Amino acid sequence: MVFVARLLQEKCLEQHRPLYRAFVDLSEAFDTIDRAILWKTLSKFGCPPIFPAILQDFHDDMSAQVIYVGASSEFFPVQVGVKQGCVLVPVIFNIFMTAVALYARNSFLQDNGISVKVSP
Repeated sequence: MVFVARLLQEKCLEQHRPLYRAFVDLSEAFDTIDRAILWKTLSKFGCPPIFPAILQDFHDDMSAQVIYVGASSEFFPVQVGVKQGCVLVPVIFNIFMTAVALYARNSFLQDNGISVKVSP
């Protein structure tokens, strides 16, 4: 990955072309998704209303507990993120990230000095 990024940088320098890079840390992405936005996003992507409703019911009243060296904490509510280990989570996350990418692309396409080349 670093090798490809470096080659791309060198080619842009040789051709006197600007290069813009963005690095996104997805290591804890499943833990940080705002559920309210997720349900709206799924609806906007054309999911039947029952699908987000079922997922919302599945995630409502979610709680967790920390166990460390045999000691347990009290249960606490989990307000963000999606359940890990669920077979639907990768699909849900991909839909959400597609929405984020489309939003970013549409923001860049406005006349703000950043151009995005969209391939057919």
